[in-house]
Amino acid sequence: MPQPTPARLRIYSIDVLRGFAVLGILLMNILAFALPGSSRMFPNSIPNNTGLNLAVWSGTQLAVSGVFRTLFSMLFGASVLLFTSRGDERMPPGEVADLYYRRTLWLMAFGLVHAYLLLGWIDVLLLYGLVGLFLFPFRRLPARRLALIGVAVMAVPLSYSVYGALGRYQERAAAARVEEHRAVGDSASAGDLLLAGRWEGRVRGNTVTPAAQRDELETHRAGYWANLRAVFHTFAGVLSTIFENWFWDVAMMMFFGMALLKWGVLTAERSNRFYVWMALLGFGAGLAIKAYQLHLMFVDRFDPFSISAVEATYHPARLLVALGYIGVVMLICRSGRLRAVTRPLSAVGRMALSNYLLQTVLCVILFYGFGFGLFARLERWQVACVAGVIWTLQLLLSPIWLRRFRFGPMEWLWRSLTYLSMQPMRMAATPRAVP
Repeated sequence: MPQPTPARLRIYSIDVLRGFAVLGILLMNILAFALPGSSRMFPNSIPNNTGLNLAVWSGTQLAVSGVFRTLFSMLFGASVLLFTSRGDERMPPGEVADLYYRRTLWLMAFGLVHAYLLLGWIDVLLLYGLVGLFLFPFRRLPARRLALIGVAVMAVPLSYSVYGALGRYQERAAAARVEEHRAVGDSASAGDLLLAGRWEGRVRGNTVTPAAQRDELETHRAGYWANLRAVFHTFAGVLSTIFENWFWDVAMMMFFGMALLKWGVLTAERSNRFYVWMALLGFGAGLAIKAYQLHLMFVDRFDPFSISAVEATYHPARLLVALGYIGVVMLICRSGRLRAVTRPLSAVGRMALSNYLLQTVLCVILFYGFGFGLFARLERWQVACVAGVIWTLQLLLSPIWLRRFRFGPMEWLWRSLTYLSMQPMRMAATPRAVP
């Protein structure tokens, strides 16, 4: 009978990287619970956005935004290969597919529970499951071909974003020409008037109204059912556009993750020199692009063109920074040093699903009205400190749990449902030595 991968066969570097990604993704997800939605892209939409608060926003945009979701997506793509490879060696293809699709469908079910019942405004589990339904036939392709598919998938949203940025640029230029004509009493061309009207509509659409902020504040500080209705409305909008944006966002990184696993990058099998260059080039190019994005947004005061220009360079930038992080984590794992850091991270990674859901539960309790009601009551730097407290809690509790149990609670449930049998939960007692 097929069984889950035993602890002794787990890949330490992947567990460490997964733990790192789970903790890092909280820095972005917590904002959906703690601050108005507009504050993630428009820092001036909330009070006290100077000094430390502005520094935290800028640092988050540089080093966090989109990056840890990229790592998470890559690791899920790698997990597709890790899960199916053992089955391909021991079971008929039909049985491997049966296990794989059952596992994927249950992940989608967990995503629906997380998005709705747990009020997880930003959910990736359902998206991962949806994309995962398409990945099984690709598992035996060579790394190079998987990477090329990732590039091809990235080209879909990238081309759309570049086209949108060019359109916003033309609209802004037309609006400037219309203003020049009006200043001297001339009439602008019909084409310029049409483009200028579109530009004005986009500027109004980017404006955060006090009424919208007040409605959001009232909802988050209300009871469970009011928030549940809001989540249904918001997540329904996400699902309605899933094949316009999110599907490609997740799929490209999963293909890259599958390629990186086959190349031995995620298993710390490459040389130190390789990982040093990976970190230097990833951070060097990725952070340079992200710094330019920040510069453009501040110079153009977050107008529709600057936002579109950021979207046009978003995917390459987050991929490069994620590769930089992978290079650093693999170097640390290869060195065997900092075990006091990597061991807890590995435990968090082994319980990634449980820790991801726990982060949502804790944030709901802290920030929603039926909990402590801290929504929009903390400044940005204070929200970052709350994330640090949750990190500390998970880094302390995950190793303690795994000393007594084989899996995290949600990992145990997921495996039991996948294999249609109750998995042993408690660690077997170590037998005493016989004199």
